[in-house]
Amino acid sequence: MKRILILCVLGLGLTSGGLFAKSHSSKHEKSDKKCDCKNPTWVTTFSASPNIAAQAQEVYPPVNLADQTVRMIVHVSIGGKQVRVRLSNEVGSDTLTIAKTRVARVDSGANIIPGTDREVTFSGHPEVTIKVGEVVLSDPISIKVPAESDLAISMYTDPTNIGDATMHSASLQTSYIGKSNGDFTQDVTGANYDPIIVPPLFGLWELGSFLYYVTAVEVLPKEQCSCSPANTVVILGDSIADGTSTEVSANHRLGNFLAQRLLNNKLPHAVATEALGGNRVTDPSDLGPGLLSRLNRDALSVTGRRHIIVMVGENDINNGISPQELINGYLQIITRLKVDPNVKVYGCTITPFIYSGFPQNRDIVNNWIRTSGAFDAVFDFDLLLRDPQNPNALAPQYVTTDPIQLHPNDLGHQTMANSIDLNLFRECCKKRRYYTTIHEIPSTAATAVGKAAVKKLSKKEAQRIYKEFTRIEP
Repeated sequence: MKRILILCVLGLGLTSGGLFAKSHSSKHEKSDKKCDCKNPTWVTTFSASPNIAAQAQEVYPPVNLADQTVRMIVHVSIGGKQVRVRLSNEVGSDTLTIAKTRVARVDSGANIIPGTDREVTFSGHPEVTIKVGEVVLSDPISIKVPAESDLAISMYTDPTNIGDATMHSASLQTSYIGKSNGDFTQDVTGANYDPIIVPPLFGLWELGSFLYYVTAVEVLPKEQCSCSPANTVVILGDSIADGTSTEVSANHRLGNFLAQRLLNNKLPHAVATEALGGNRVTDPSDLGPGLLSRLNRDALSVTGRRHIIVMVGENDINNGISPQELINGYLQIITRLKVDPNVKVYGCTITPFIYSGFPQNRDIVNNWIRTSGAFDAVFDFDLLLRDPQNPNALAPQYVTTDPIQLHPNDLGHQTMANSIDLNLFRECCKKRRYYTTIHEIPSTAATAVGKAAVKKLSKKEAQRIYKEFTRIEP
């Protein structure tokens, strides 16, 4: 369902009678800071944090890919005119050689759109060898990528590979593997591919296909912007941030919904989610290192990072970490991220979990997040999603089929994204209030539009003002 979004813009005068006191330009009001829109820089339009293969064996067995083609499907946030692909052997067990890599726009399933297929090279060569613990970034590839579209990254692995594959275990996307050995990277149809089927984690959660080797896609945006040059919003988190329990291939994670809102409001920021299931601030879990251990890789090294959302702590609380130890971890995260003075760090309160054995610890930490002033801004997801009748539980409308009622459903992710103040991402214009529901629109503003249209203005002028002060946001 579409809803009306009305913007109250600074500088607009309303009389007590509800009429416009003065006209208002359709251009944004400028702040002292100037946007550089003519020289866009690379941003990270998609990312996935790799799991630790040795630790993940307790949950998923290691996979060796040799003489096989995999077609990985990734959903980008913003588009651009060129892309770069980052491949990883960070947690592999032996040297990895990828003989061929190609990128194309997805038609449906494993099918690609004819004419969009491009060769991917690394330092001018189609073949790339990656040592254990290392990553490679491709050469720029000229391909027009629309915002919120899917890319297929097809890789043919060398027959001599013997090591375990680096992967992200919860892509929430269906990807594909060749039905037999051989190179199918240039196939336009998906006839030679089968979906990669992964059993539900612990028999509970559908996580989509494994995402092999690909840890980021970067784009060079088009030369346009309004109130902010393009940069990257990074979401650091655990399985909730990763979208566990949302619909596979629907792109209904927090990051997806936030990217949609930014685009709809002409704020051309990429959104990159760097999340791992079971993640904690300090200690590693079965699926990956603690956030403090992966901060350099998953935050400070993300291309274009400017806004960083810290959405982790649930697993620390549920594993008995003391409130002070968790708070100290948050302070370390902030201190390290603030080495770059241009970076903004936003905290998220820890969402309710009905079966937590330490609800009082969650309350202590959440109160600190809200009141300490340590973060540049706070997103109170706890207050937003809690059941008014039981503050330690998710409200019924946000509960999934998840039997432990830990992970919010698709509506919960959309609700979290809709609650984020977009003014935080406006760098070159004065702030304005964004009304996210019809019920939040001040009666004076609605009356002003109505009376001005009826009593004072020509039909043409009334239509202009209506378009200026209303916007449909999906």
